Amino acid sequence: MSGSGKGILKVIVDGPRDPQFNMALDEALWLGVGPGQEPILRLYTWRPTGVTVGRGQSISKSVNLDAVSKRGWKVARRPTGGLALIHAEGLEITYSIVLPSTHPLYGEPVGRSAALIAEGIRIALENMGISSTTRMEASPRFGEGGELCLLNEGSSDIIVEGRKVSGSAQVRGPRSLLQHGTLMIEAVYEDWHDVIKGTPPPPVLGKKFAGLRNLGYGLPSLGSMLEIIVDGFSQALSLKPVKSGLDPTILEKAERLYIEKHSLRDWIFLHP
Repeated sequence: MSGSGKGILKVIVDGPRDPQFNMALDEALWLGVGPGQEPILRLYTWRPTGVTVGRGQSISKSVNLDAVSKRGWKVARRPTGGLALIHAEGLEITYSIVLPSTHPLYGEPVGRSAALIAEGIRIALENMGISSTTRMEASPRFGEGGELCLLNEGSSDIIVEGRKVSGSAQVRGPRSLLQHGTLMIEAVYEDWHDVIKGTPPPPVLGKKFAGLRNLGYGLPSLGSMLEIIVDGFSQALSLKPVKSGLDPTILEKAERLYIEKHSLRDWIFLHP
């Protein structure tokens, strides 16, 4: 991993986790960072496949719960906004970034800061020999693509060959911001059509978003990809990456959030 700059980026390369616990852990990391503390990058995957909705989204209006149950998947609600997503086991890499309120990007408008953070994914793709662009629009246009997040445009979208391969969502508190986002390795369009309500047929979806394999790209091993993504965020944020384990106090906080919030029906179906 390379990286230069005055600051440190704490890097947590995590394994696959339960969808609801993934969201609890992201929230615990966000709540655990305050002014003057080091930014954190967490990279992780999902087991089983998760379907997440934004914190203000209705599950019953957006997700076919019978289709989720039939597949043995789990639903979760994100602490961030945005719309419904499938996080497929083995077919996606997810990142979360936590920046303290003292970081310069915290002072930027949400749309601009989200796009500048997502540059980490664009740089990583470039380092894998894949040309991409960041949408860099001023603000997201939710609602134009229905309940599916990938059909709605946002400033932090990463586009390859005219298709969205990465999107993200951000939430801010008085002490720090959390942004988490995806990099799709492969999209199974039939699943998206069956699980997310009101989603167009697979041929239409394939023109809007894709995994890198859908576009015909050969990819390095997962371990190599994770290293490349870490380097991408290091370059984007001008921070030196330092690998770190999960702090026991953060893990304990995540377990409490999982038990008391993220695993509860009252939270998951907060907006039925």
